[in-house]
Amino acid sequence: MTNSELYDSRALLVEDDPFMRQAVASFLTGLGFTVSPAATYTQAMTLLHDAANDFRLATLDVSLPECSEEDTAPRAPRGLTLASYIKQPRPQTAVVVWSAYTHHLPDILALVEGGYRGLAFVPKGSRADTLRRAVALALAGDVYLPANAIARSVPEAVTRFLQALRPDVARATEQVEARLHVLTPRQYGVADLATLRPEEIARALGLSEKTVRNYLDDVYDVLHLKDHDRELQGFRREALITLAVLLHRLRNGQGS
Repeated sequence: MTNSELYDSRALLVEDDPFMRQAVASFLTGLGFTVSPAATYTQAMTLLHDAANDFRLATLDVSLPECSEEDTAPRAPRGLTLASYIKQPRPQTAVVVWSAYTHHLPDILALVEGGYRGLAFVPKGSRADTLRRAVALALAGDVYLPANAIARSVPEAVTRFLQALRPDVARATEQVEARLHVLTPRQYGVADLATLRPEEIARALGLSEKTVRNYLDDVYDVLHLKDHDRELQGFRREALITLAVLLHRLRNGQGS
């Protein structure tokens, strides 16, 4: 699918603030999307239940009212519920979530830990170029987590990233990240896509599936993950590699 075909598709926009909803809808329309807006969790679910809506992109505010824009109750993180609801049956749908707060980071990383890609988390009110990059990388199946979505400085972002993980997972993530430099460029490229199925990695990199499986075996060996199942039960090593790549990007100020 070409870039023009990716953008010439449907996008779900969920935002309760009418001014921001209008601004983001205009931005997405300018990219080429046909935008279906929703102001509440209930409206969004109605759109998602409509079989005619085959969304390629979902852009979601984290905190949403349940049924009415006039609801004065504290906003719940319904956008995260929507993200999970979308990704489970439609992992190919790109999801961009934004928030003015960083305490939702563990929930964002839980999606990554679950093996989902095509995700982006950006600060609410981000500049157009930041949102454009988030949309592009999510559509490409990447995970976009810029440091400024987590904290005001790179060291603080790294600390908050690790604190958002289970302690044993955080330790393992740091250990894997410390060995990423040993990978060859091709091995790193395969590792970066580790949560995808081998046939999907093969298509993305223009390799045979057998070659990808060989590279994955080498990656697990170099990163000391051959015996991962015995050392860190209940956590997929592919997700651990993805977390390590995100940590590496944060440490090096790469932003994504």
